Amino acid sequence: MFLLVFGLGAIFTNSPNIFNASAQGGDNFIIRAYGDSISYGETLDDLTKAYPSVFAQPYVEKFQAEFLAKGVSGDTTSDLLEDLAPYQECTASDMASFEDTDIVTLCIGANNILGSALSNLGGFLTGSVTEEQYQTILDAGVEQFKTEYPQILNTFADKKVVVMTVYNPYKYMTLNDINTTGLTGMNKMLVTSLISTFETKYQKMLSMSMASLQLINDEIRNSATDDVCVVDIWNLFESFTEEQYVQYINADMSKVEIVDADINMTELQQGNYATLMNNIMSRLTTNCDPHPTEAGHAVIATEHLDTFKYFKLSTDKDFSALQDSSDKITLNVETVESGTYTYKFYKETTLGKNVLRETSSPSLEVRATQLAGQGELYVEIYENSNLIYTTDRIAYNVSLNTFTISANKTLEGVFDSGEQVTISIASSNTGDYTFKLIKQTSDATTLAETTSADITIEVDDILGEGGLYVEVYKAGTFVMKTNQIDYNVTLNSFALSSSLSLSNAIVDGIDIINFTLTAESYVGYNYKLYKETTTKTLLTEGTDSTFAINAQDLVGNGKVFAEVYKNENLMYTTNKISYSVQMNEFSFSSVDDLDGIVDRNQAINFTVSALKTQGYTFKLYKEIDGTATLIKESTTASIYTTADKLVGEGKVYVEVFKGSTKICTTNVLNFHLIIGDFRLSSSDTTNVKSEEDTISIVVNSISIPNPEYKLIKDTNGKTTVVATNKTGRFTVQAGDLNEMTGLYVEVYSNGEQVATTNTLYFQFDFGSQGGSLTGGALDNLLLYGSLALVGITVLVGVIVVFARMRKRNGF
Repeated sequence: MFLLVFGLGAIFTNSPNIFNASAQGGDNFIIRAYGDSISYGETLDDLTKAYPSVFAQPYVEKFQAEFLAKGVSGDTTSDLLEDLAPYQECTASDMASFEDTDIVTLCIGANNILGSALSNLGGFLTGSVTEEQYQTILDAGVEQFKTEYPQILNTFADKKVVVMTVYNPYKYMTLNDINTTGLTGMNKMLVTSLISTFETKYQKMLSMSMASLQLINDEIRNSATDDVCVVDIWNLFESFTEEQYVQYINADMSKVEIVDADINMTELQQGNYATLMNNIMSRLTTNCDPHPTEAGHAVIATEHLDTFKYFKLSTDKDFSALQDSSDKITLNVETVESGTYTYKFYKETTLGKNVLRETSSPSLEVRATQLAGQGELYVEIYENSNLIYTTDRIAYNVSLNTFTISANKTLEGVFDSGEQVTISIASSNTGDYTFKLIKQTSDATTLAETTSADITIEVDDILGEGGLYVEVYKAGTFVMKTNQIDYNVTLNSFALSSSLSLSNAIVDGIDIINFTLTAESYVGYNYKLYKETTTKTLLTEGTDSTFAINAQDLVGNGKVFAEVYKNENLMYTTNKISYSVQMNEFSFSSVDDLDGIVDRNQAINFTVSALKTQGYTFKLYKEIDGTATLIKESTTASIYTTADKLVGEGKVYVEVFKGSTKICTTNVLNFHLIIGDFRLSSSDTTNVKSEEDTISIVVNSISIPNPEYKLIKDTNGKTTVVATNKTGRFTVQAGDLNEMTGLYVEVYSNGEQVATTNTLYFQFDFGSQGGSLTGGALDNLLLYGSLALVGITVLVGVIVVFARMRKRNGF
């Protein structure tokens, strides 16, 4: 009888009913209710009063959830697996909804036992089905549950499953509670006796069935995990009083009334109980419904809400919105529960898990930098230091918008003034940002602030050593600081110098003035060297930083400077070097007369005049009839030579050298010099016999202009002009030379004495033999005197001759 009543749900099978209690605009939070007639809400006038719907209602309101009622009266685990097969095979039309389901309520298992035992009810009561046979049927139902229940849970993997144990609807019910007040006499006695007989078997059957249900409940209890919450409705109902049972369960055996009309005494006397049983069963169907009342469903729903603690972790934005280090995301723990909780917010990566914060607030603001990379977020909820719930994990993959900078050129070395450097900011997204370019030396200096991802500056702003980085801002909020680019910048400069001082400089026509540009770098430049007087004049140009300029190009006063170009652009103008340059001019002169008769050893002095004469070599040349002859080489400007080097008529000049290089040839001086080398001779004196004899005196020499010869007699130091003529030929009587006498001639040209001849000495003695003695060779003394006298005469003559020569000619 119990099996028949408790299995009634299997008789009234229903199609799944979808009850949508969703509020519009939800976040796709879905609750599904699976199970048998209890889940469906069998016997309820309003299915929204079934426990799954009542349980779901707070979630619908809190999370704007969608509730789907999937309970089917009479379902066993096999039936439910069949219903779930399309989802397992991913062929269900509402597959997306199933995958998005958050919570599943489940009530299943009672019909695994009671449904299969229904057909054996009569046999058990009448004894045709033994206890062993009935236990086998029950065991088969338990094994079926044990096999199929895990498959059902596996279908609901990744969902929160709230499964209830099966309760005992007949805890306080016996067959003795059947109302027999409508029976009289023999009928009452017979039925009462029969019910008492069946009551024993009924209680046995009930005990065996509840034991099997407990095995199923044990399987349900053992399936509890973080994702499977077991609501022990069996224990809940076991704690109810009989009065409570009457309120929560439809079954009421006292409402089963049997009257005399139900009794066929003939059948009973023959042992046929069919009519009686049918009448009893019809009343049991109406009055002993094992399903919960509306109040019972409310109690079951309350137990679900009290047992199942659901905390939903959500974020106020998508993780993709976390782009910058300044961005934040708020983690929210939402629940339908009420109470005082402690929340531990966790971040877990491959490196392990870390507590972001432990707080009493269900909300936590997290900086984007804390979530850079991949991981999962979840929250542990504690009540009175006891862990009561761990939320589902939210996977995150946060790629922060990182900013890196680079320069379009290496910032180390030598640069030109005004040269530009572009700092480029690289990022997956550079819009809506403000960038501050910072120069870091001993302190930080902002060089530029812009919204452009390319910042151009001049190297003049980053001289020396330091670093560059960019601060990134968004809506005025600092986002991050980029990498730093170190720099070591030297500004190129060009200094012009010359190889010699150009202040009052004296130069020669061959002199080269070298100008040199000094710089930190010479690569890639070309140069133009200018002189500036009243106008600007290009001297030379090229890529060589050293310039060789002819000194004569800078004669005068002015300034020299260089212009430095790169790629045809003027980069630098150097310092200006003032110059005051004179060309060294050489003139040639002599203090001595270069025309006339001179003594052979007479000194001739020449002078080379110039602004500067030191450091030169002077070569004195004479040129006669087109042939030049080097006379003397001197390192001083005063050149001395003797007259015998310039005999004849020609020209004389100087070649000036600096080192081995000829500077110039001076002006020419004409010369016409005659060496005054006059020799006096006489005719043969061996034939002189008397005082009347004559002696010829002749001056032997080259012709001179306007000559005049004076014959001088020197007797004992007394000189007398004997004769004067223009021919140089004289006749002297021997009688005038009777005593020791010397004769010489003074030679004049154009009225000026130019020479004095040698002296001839004479002494005649006409008292003995006659004859004469001529001076100079001592011939007359040998002829007219004794050897002693001759010796004395010669000695005296020599002394006189040399004395006169020294006095007159300087030879």
